[in-house]
Amino acid sequence: MLAFEGRVVRLTASETSVLHVLLLRAETIVPQRELIAALWPDTDPAVCKNRLYAHVFTLRRKLASACADVAIHGSRSGYRLAFKAA
Repeated sequence: MLAFEGRVVRLTASETSVLHVLLLRAETIVPQRELIAALWPDTDPAVCKNRLYAHVFTLRRKLASACADVAIHGSRSGYRLAFKAA
């Protein structure tokens, strides 16, 4: 569970793990392979790309509904957690 300015956002364990990794490397692109290794260390990365995409998609929607100042940007190589300047 996450709280932004009084708004509560419920996250799954996988969404929490994705957010954790992105927060540790905020404002930098985290390669997909690193996120996959953090979430599913014993699984073939090729199998997990769609799972990762689904978790990021849902996490983006949940964060956007709670806080307009945080966004997850995607690129071919990975994802970046960005914060808007106040």
